Amino acid sequence: MKKIMRKSKLAASIALCGLISFSSVAFATTDYADTMPSIEGKKLMVGYWHNWDQGFSGDFARGYPKKMNLKETPKEFNVVMVSFMKSADGKSMPTFVPFYGTAQSFRAEVSELNQRGQAVLLSLGGAEAHIEMHAANGDTQKFADQIIDLVDTYGFDGLDIDLEQTAIKKADNETVIPAALKIVRKHYEQQNKHFIISMAPEIPYLTTANPQYAGYINSLEGFYDFIAPQYYNQGAFGIGFQPEDPQKDGWWIIYTQDNDSKKYEFLYHFSKELIANTHGLSAVKIPSNKLVIGLPSNTSAAGSGFVKTPEDVYRVFKDLEKEGMPLRGLMTWSVNWDEGKNVTHVPFNGQFRKAYEKLIYGDNSIVTPDKDTTAPSIPTHLQGLATASSINLSWSASIDDSAAGVHHYEVYRNNIKITDVAHNQYSDKNLKENVEYHYTITAVDAANNKSAASDELMIKTEKAPANDTLAPSIPTHLVGTQITDRSLVLKWNASTDNVKVTGYEIFRDGKKINKSTATSFEDSNLAPDTRYRYQVGATDASGNKSALSDALQIVTKDKSEDIGGSHPAYKAGSDYKDGDIVTATDGNAYQCKPWPYTPWCKGAATAYAPATGSAWEQAWTKVTK
Repeated sequence: MKKIMRKSKLAASIALCGLISFSSVAFATTDYADTMPSIEGKKLMVGYWHNWDQGFSGDFARGYPKKMNLKETPKEFNVVMVSFMKSADGKSMPTFVPFYGTAQSFRAEVSELNQRGQAVLLSLGGAEAHIEMHAANGDTQKFADQIIDLVDTYGFDGLDIDLEQTAIKKADNETVIPAALKIVRKHYEQQNKHFIISMAPEIPYLTTANPQYAGYINSLEGFYDFIAPQYYNQGAFGIGFQPEDPQKDGWWIIYTQDNDSKKYEFLYHFSKELIANTHGLSAVKIPSNKLVIGLPSNTSAAGSGFVKTPEDVYRVFKDLEKEGMPLRGLMTWSVNWDEGKNVTHVPFNGQFRKAYEKLIYGDNSIVTPDKDTTAPSIPTHLQGLATASSINLSWSASIDDSAAGVHHYEVYRNNIKITDVAHNQYSDKNLKENVEYHYTITAVDAANNKSAASDELMIKTEKAPANDTLAPSIPTHLVGTQITDRSLVLKWNASTDNVKVTGYEIFRDGKKINKSTATSFEDSNLAPDTRYRYQVGATDASGNKSALSDALQIVTKDKSEDIGGSHPAYKAGSDYKDGDIVTATDGNAYQCKPWPYTPWCKGAATAYAPATGSAWEQAWTKVTK
């Protein structure tokens, strides 16, 4: 046990504000809150604890999550997530203050849990959190300092990233937060402590269709201790693929999160996809011994995802373990709901922890396959296609003896590693013309075994024409979004060129109005209820111009216009069909997209509610006049 560090700056500032008082010694000389319990080699039962007095909850099946002190968290939860660390106004540095007691008394409760071997993490975010970091403002170091202050004050053992909706990609969050956590990890390593890092992404954000969490996971690879995806509140979201035996199972099967009759299939196949990316649907690869399945405690805790038959979960763990992919554990939202009551005041009596106690503690260690020391096969048939400014590489995929297969490939240019890629192809861009480059590829598996390098490919970029007369391709798929009475945003697919596309010219009603180097443009100061005609053309480095795109006509909104009013209001969880039109909270009409997007129309409102969901454009099309 180590000496308590001196009173932190955060604790001092709270004392000065009169919220708590300190004697000359901040806390006891020593306490368990200073120890950071180890979770290494343990299966995990992770539970979120509410840092608020909620009382009655009208969400989902409704009920009464228990108001409870942190120290009342049952011992079965060996990792406790304190919810939440957040920003008061969305722009200030996120912080944490317990909803009861003092900093000193809360630390004493953390100490009590630590003494029982329970790790206590601070969870950043939550469904309604607005968090905004800016690297240019020095927020990386500021955020790291803030976390260290909170840890030293309250005794937290790590931090959990639980960002949702717009907070995921807001400002520089995606780079600042991982960088800050690496600073914090190093800080406590110097004290011979292990600061735990975890994440709890919603499952759609892990797919290639919507890879919003990929940046966090990739940045923290080798640093995070576990990831606990939320396998709940996603309605008809699921996993679809062509089965191995189409004659037996049909040409296509899909398992959705809300189908109780296929709960095992959904949990098994989605988890395996995250581990091995069998069908190429996952944007990341999570090692099985770092994957924790997140489930709701009961039907009052979430709109969907509750497992009515716990045997389905036991079977998933057993079958993946047989295949050499043992899972790390389970997570639940939440401890308070597990100990709470339903809408008729019938207690849940800890049904989640009791149902899965044997799964986690039947063997108090992670089942680990024999240590993998075999490297993947060497990548072969490396080839490339060159232009004046890029080289497109491809190679035959390597194989590995582990169930998870090859984790990634390392790409080397001129004996210097330039990137990691998940698949067997890579486009190296922004190269110099008429220059020879040398490439090799190595394959790496989940155990970090690395193959020998591939045969070297020597390839030369083309020489740019002295008199380049070839125009770029015509921009395609011009669409209008975010249409208001005064402005709109245009988006289009990028053009290609034999040398390089340098920008785009935007035309309104036949007249050039602006330029853009991006594939989008906001046109403002428009008149309400007015029809405009847009086209876009591409320009290359030699000044060659493409023909203009197909024309797009858009009518700006009238302030008094309410085209949504004639349609029923959107209702979360309703079984919407292809072509259904609803009125969203912004007063506009939205139409449910055709298959394969239709199932998402009834998905979780946080992700798919028209106009407001974080990924609503995947499910709905805004109806304009």
